[in-house]
Amino acid sequence: MPEVEATPRFQELADGLKISVVRGQRLYHNHQWPHPVVVKLENVEPAITRPPYAETGAASAAADVGFEYQEYGGFAAAMHNTGWKATGTRRMTAKGAFEMRVTGLKPEVEYQCRAFVKHPWIIMRGDHKLFTTGRTREVE
Repeated sequence: MPEVEATPRFQELADGLKISVVRGQRLYHNHQWPHPVVVKLENVEPAITRPPYAETGAASAAADVGFEYQEYGGFAAAMHNTGWKATGTRRMTAKGAFEMRVTGLKPEVEYQCRAFVKHPWIIMRGDHKLFTTGRTREVE
């Protein structure tokens, strides 16, 4: 595909480094190349000396935190599911546990959730936790 510009490029921006790498050596033309693209960065200085930390169930000090959740379709489906929904965020000013109310969940359905902590340059996500919603009360 000689019409494709495959030269790697990078651009330093105020909010980070933008890298563009084309899989120029692939043998397939259907975007199904099974091998990862590997980029080696040298002489890089960290932008964050102490990154934020997220643990599902607790948060580090002075961070914007929240949850992401989705229906759990089993282990294999969960690896490729990108249907995460996010709660709003809450500013935590001290280390400790936090909780947020989520509405609109289906009754008696298994969900997975994970905590996240937001920093201006990065979002860190905690481990996935499973939970099952209860039955709704029928109105007579």
